[in-house]
Amino acid sequence: MIDQQQSHHEVVKCVVVGDTGTGKTRLICARACGTSYSLPHLMHTHVPTVWAIDHYRHDLEVLERSYCSVDKVDVSLRLWDTFGYHGKDRRFAYGRADVVLLCFSVVRPKTYYNLVSVWYPEIQEFCPDTPIVLVGCQVDLRHLYMDKDFIKMDKGPFFKPILEEDILTPKDGRKVAKKIGAYYYESSVYSRYGVEEVFTNAVRAALYHKRQKKFWKTQLRGIKPPLCQEPYLPPMPKPPPVQVPEMLMSFDLSGLLSSKAFSDITLQTGDVCIQAHRVCLVTASHVFCDLLIHNIGQRVENQCETPTNGATTCCTSARTVDASERLLPLTDSDNSSMEVETSQDETSTIALNHPAFLSIQRRSSEGEILLILNSDITPAALQYVLHYLYTGRALENHTVLAEAKCAAQLLQLTDLVTMITNIENRDQILNKEFEEAFFKQRCFQLKKLVLDTGLFADVHFQVDDGLVPAHKALLVSSCDPMLAMFSDNFKESAAKVVCFPGMTGDTFKTLQHYLYTGQMPDSLYNVDPIDLIAVANRLCLPNLVSHVELEVIKEFTASAEVGEDINRDVMNLLVMAELHNAHQLTEWCLYWLTVQYSTVFRKHQRQFKTLPTEMQTYLTKHRWPPLWYLREKFSHEKALKEEDKGLGKNKMPYHLKNTQRSSSESGCLCFALRGHHRRELQDRSTFPQASLED
Repeated sequence: MIDQQQSHHEVVKCVVVGDTGTGKTRLICARACGTSYSLPHLMHTHVPTVWAIDHYRHDLEVLERSYCSVDKVDVSLRLWDTFGYHGKDRRFAYGRADVVLLCFSVVRPKTYYNLVSVWYPEIQEFCPDTPIVLVGCQVDLRHLYMDKDFIKMDKGPFFKPILEEDILTPKDGRKVAKKIGAYYYESSVYSRYGVEEVFTNAVRAALYHKRQKKFWKTQLRGIKPPLCQEPYLPPMPKPPPVQVPEMLMSFDLSGLLSSKAFSDITLQTGDVCIQAHRVCLVTASHVFCDLLIHNIGQRVENQCETPTNGATTCCTSARTVDASERLLPLTDSDNSSMEVETSQDETSTIALNHPAFLSIQRRSSEGEILLILNSDITPAALQYVLHYLYTGRALENHTVLAEAKCAAQLLQLTDLVTMITNIENRDQILNKEFEEAFFKQRCFQLKKLVLDTGLFADVHFQVDDGLVPAHKALLVSSCDPMLAMFSDNFKESAAKVVCFPGMTGDTFKTLQHYLYTGQMPDSLYNVDPIDLIAVANRLCLPNLVSHVELEVIKEFTASAEVGEDINRDVMNLLVMAELHNAHQLTEWCLYWLTVQYSTVFRKHQRQFKTLPTEMQTYLTKHRWPPLWYLREKFSHEKALKEEDKGLGKNKMPYHLKNTQRSSSESGCLCFALRGHHRRELQDRSTFPQASLED
C-alpha cells in the first residue's frame, strides 16, 4: 500500500455519476491517468467499466497525479467512479462526498432527461448538502457527427447514429444546472477540452462549500468560487482535398497505334506496310522530325486544306523551308544521285541518303505519304520501334531485341538503344528515368511543333472568335466523344470545319493542350474557367475538370491571402460549378462560405438570399463558428464582466448560498451572534439541516 496521505493536503472526494455510455470513466482516466484517446478508440462498442478507487493505494503515478494546487491550496483529489445503471445501489460511493460530478452526453438526449428524473433525486437522497457540478461530455461530437470521415468510420454494430435534433447546446445544459442548483461545465476527452477545468472547478466547489463550515481554516480563505468556462469552439473545418488523377499519355497513344485511326503516313519495310501518324513520329524522334518537316523541300503546312468560307484562323501562317534549314545534309554527289520522279497520278518520289530510309513518296492529290525503309529493319523491329515512339517504353520481348536494337541504331534512337541494353542486362529498373525524360520531351515538342503552329492539322474547329487547327488522331486518343464524333456516322466525321460554339479560341487551345499533353498550360490567362469546365463536362473529361478546379482554387486562395474579398465571386462560382458537375469545386466553395459565413451574410446578404434554398440551408447548418458558439461567447464575456464586478452568475447556487455565513458571522466573533440573528436561523424551515453547529 502506497497511499500515505500528506497532512497539509486537503483531501477532496469527488463522486462521478451519470448514465452508462456518457464517458464518465474515460473522463476520470483522462484526469487521473493522463490517458489520451483516439477517435476510433472512442467509437468502439461501449463496454461498461468502473475505474477502481484502489488505484490510489496501488499506483504511485495515479497518486502523484491526484495532488494539485488550486488557489494556492494543496489538494489531493480522489475520484470515485460508479456504474451508470439506475438500479445499482451507490450509497457507499456517496458517503462523505465533497462534490458530485453529474455527467450526461450532449448528443444523447435520454441521458439529459435522466438528470432531473433519476440522478438529482438520488443525489438529494444520499448527500443533499453536497455541491453538484454538471458536466456535458462528448462535446466534440456536436461537430464531428457531420464530418465525412467520421460518418465513414466503422463505429461498431451498436452505435446509434447521431441526428441533428439530438444535439444539446450549452444553453440546454445551463437550463438544467440552474434548475438543480449546479455549476455547469463541458468536456471532451478526444480534444482534452475542459478536462482539467472540470476537475479544478470541482475542487473549488468542494473547498468553497467546505469553507462555509470550516471558516477557521486560514488556508481556505483564498478559495474562489468556480470560474466561468470558455465555450468550446469547434476546430475550423479543413479545406477539402482536390484530387487530380494523372493522365498516362503512353496508354492513350498505344491504343492509337493499334487502331491505325486517322493515320497519314505508311512505313514500308520489305513487303510489309505499317500505318502511322506523322504528328506522333516527329514529336518523338528528331530523325523523323528532320525528314518529314525539313527535308521534303516543300511548303510546311501549318493547317489542313484552307477553309473556303473566308473565316480567319487562330494559328500562325505557313512558311517555306529552304535547303539551308535541312538538318540531314546532302553533298553534291548525294544531290546528283537523288532522283525525283513524278508520274501521271501526281506522285512524287524522293530518293533519300540515309542509312534507315530509301525513299519517300507523296501523292499530292490525296496527301498520302509512303516512306520506304532499309531492308535491314525487319517488320518486327519496326513494330518494336513504333511502340517506343508512341509510348516511350521498351518492350521486354527478348526474341526481337537484337533486331530492334539494330533498327534503333539506324534510326539514331540512342535512348532506345540504351533501354534495350538495360533489358539485356536485366537492369530494366534503369529505364524508368528514360521514360520520364521521353514524356517531358514529347510534351515540349507537341507544344512547339504542333500546338503553336498547327503542323499536320487535318481538321479545324470554328469557335466564337475564329478557326483553330487540330489533329483528329490526338483528339480521339484522349476523348471518347471526339472518337465517336469522328468515327461514327456523324457529319463531323467528314467535315473539314467543325462548329464548336460557346467557346473562345484561347479556351479551346487550353482544351487542346490538355488533350495532346495530359497537362495544363502554364497559364490560364484569357481563359474563362467556367467555360473550360463546361466543355470538359460536355466531353466527359473528369480529369480536366479536376485540373481546372485545382487551378481555380489556387487562384482564389492566393487572392484571399493578399486580402482580397472573394466572397461575392465564390457565390457566383458555386452555382455554376454545381451546374457543370464540378463537384470538388462546389465542395470547396461551400467550405469557403461556411468559414466566412458571418462576413458573407453581413456584407452580401442580398446575393446570399439568391442562392438555392438547399445551399442556404447547408451553409446555415455548417457555418463556422456555429451560432450556438457565438451566443455562448457573448454570454461568457458578459459573465466575465459581472464576475469582475462581483456579480457573476456562476456563483454558489441558491440552495447552497443559504448555508453560507455572512461577513458579519466570519472571523473570531462568529459566536457573538445577536438574538435576532439567532432567531432568523432557527426560523429557516426551508433548510432544516442548516443550524448553529454548521
